[in-house]
Amino acid sequence: MQIKITASKISGSTVAPPSKSYTHRAVILASLGHGVSTIKNPLISDDTKTTIKAAQALGADISFKNDSLIITGQDGFQKAKPKKIIINCQDSGTTLRLIASLTAISPYISTLDGSLKLAKRPINDLFKSLREQGIVIKDANGYLPATIYGNHLKGGQITISGSISSQFISSLLIVLPFAQHNSTLIVNNLRSKPYVDITIDCMRKFGIDIIENGNIFYIPRGNYKSTIYKVEGDFSSASYFMGIAAVTGNSLIVSGLNPKSKQGDKVLIDILKEIGCTIKILPDGFHISAKANKPLSIDMGNYPDIVPTLAAIAATIDGRTQITNIGHLRQKESNRIETIKNEFSKFGARITSSNDSLTITGNALHGALINTHNDHRIAMSATILALASKGDTIINDAQVVEKSYQNFWLDLEKIGVNLKPL
Repeated sequence: MQIKITASKISGSTVAPPSKSYTHRAVILASLGHGVSTIKNPLISDDTKTTIKAAQALGADISFKNDSLIITGQDGFQKAKPKKIIINCQDSGTTLRLIASLTAISPYISTLDGSLKLAKRPINDLFKSLREQGIVIKDANGYLPATIYGNHLKGGQITISGSISSQFISSLLIVLPFAQHNSTLIVNNLRSKPYVDITIDCMRKFGIDIIENGNIFYIPRGNYKSTIYKVEGDFSSASYFMGIAAVTGNSLIVSGLNPKSKQGDKVLIDILKEIGCTIKILPDGFHISAKANKPLSIDMGNYPDIVPTLAAIAATIDGRTQITNIGHLRQKESNRIETIKNEFSKFGARITSSNDSLTITGNALHGALINTHNDHRIAMSATILALASKGDTIINDAQVVEKSYQNFWLDLEKIGVNLKPL
C-alpha cells in the first residue's frame, strides 16, 4: 500500500495507543503466573499478536473480552507435560527474545523460527547465557531457526553484554525467578536501560521484586501472581504526533500518556523543550506548541526507538544536530542509521553518518518517494518530514505501521493530515 501525504494544517488532539513494550511483557508475565489475569487496554498489533500466539503455544489460555485480554497462566510450567512445539516469531524481535527464555524453562522441545529478516537479527548473547545455565540449544550459529530443549535454570551469577539488545537482559530477568537458586545478573555495556526498567516495573506488578545496584540485578526465586493490569499509553508511538507539532508549529494535545511513566521515550518531552517547543503537562498527556528551532548534540543510547523521530525534527532546524551512541540501531528492523540517512536525504535533508552517529543539518525540504525498508518507525517518522515539506510525499509499503500502530493513518486524518491511499 502507498500513502500520499500533502502538507496540512493540523489541530486538535490525539490519544496515544497502548504501549507495545508493556503489552508484550504483561502477556508473558500473566502467562507464567498462577491463576487468571486481566490485561486492560492492551495494544493489538502485528507484534503483540505474535507474542499472544507464542504464549498460547506454550500453554497459556488467552481470550479477548471487553477490550481486555483474559489470561490463565501456566504457573511456571509446574503442571505442563513434555512435548514438541513450533513457534513462529514472524518479524517480532521482542517476541523472539522474550519467548526464547520462556521455552528454556518449559518442559518442551521448542523450535523458534521467523521471517527472513528476523533470522538475520543476532540472538547469540542470550543463547550463550542460557547454555551456561544448562540449557541445550541447537541453532544456526547464533541465529534462527533454533531448537531449545527446556530444563531447569541453575541461577547464581550470570554475566551478559547489553550492547546488542536490552531485550536479552529483560528475557533473563523474567525467567530467573524460576531458577534453582537466587540469581545475580551482571550486565556489561547496557544500552536502552529504560526498557529494562519497564520489565522490572511489570515484574513488580506481578509479584516479583528485583533489587538493582547500577547494572547489577538481584533476582529472588518466586512465582508470578495473577493480577488486573492496565497498559499505559505508548510514548514511542506518540512521538510521531509530537514531532509533527514540533515541525509545523501547530498546537496539538497528545493524551493517554502517563507523565510519570517508566518509559524512556518520555525523554522526548525534555528534548522538545530544549529545541524550542512549548510543552504544557496535562493530567494524562501533553500540549505541544511552538516550532522547534534549536539544534543540539545528544546521546541517544538509551532511546533508540525515537531516534527516527528526532532525526526528522532535526532536518527542519537551522544548524547542525548530532545524534550519538546509536550503533545498536543497525540491528533493528532495518539498519536504521543508513535507512534514516538514505531515505530522509530524499527530502533534501543534509545527513551524514558514522558507525554509531548521525549528523543532520537543517535545510529547505521538498516532497519525496520514500521506501520504508519494512521498518514501521521509518514509515511513521517520514510522515513528520512530509508535513514539513513543499509538495507531495509518497510512502511505499505504508501498511508496515501495523507492526506497532494499526490505526496510525486513521489517527493522522483525525488531526487534519491530508493523506490518500494509492
